[in-house]
Amino acid sequence: MEPIIVKYMDYPEYTVDYLADESYNVKLVVPRKRLEHKAGEVWKTQTVKDYYLMKIVGNIVKKCELKYVGFVQLFYNEETKEYWVSEVDSRFGGGISCSIKAGAPMFKMLYNVLDGKYSYPPVTWRELTFTRYLEEFQLWNKE
Repeated sequence: MEPIIVKYMDYPEYTVDYLADESYNVKLVVPRKRLEHKAGEVWKTQTVKDYYLMKIVGNIVKKCELKYVGFVQLFYNEETKEYWVSEVDSRFGGGISCSIKAGAPMFKMLYNVLDGKYSYPPVTWRELTFTRYLEEFQLWNKE
């Protein structure tokens, strides 16, 4: 078996949450800059209104015939001014709560798509910085 070699990319990374209908028409796109991550999970992220990036992901969704929810991860090469796709997933990502807290009505719109409704709430999401945290606690066994 031949090894797969991937170039190390030390560039800003973005995750773009999307929602599309059954005809692959994008109804919602929310880009997030990954500011910090641990073990592959986003720890700190920020929604950004990058309309060029939103258009790129809309084209990916349409050409790959993706429907319902998912996300696309990309790196931005600041030297070449290009986005490089690193992952496409048709599921909610770990940082979806940032997009929702920023005002993206993801679940309401998904419900409408699945219910065959073609009216969607207005999309008025804002730029937001979002941090997750982990709290540890102990439970002592009875002796």
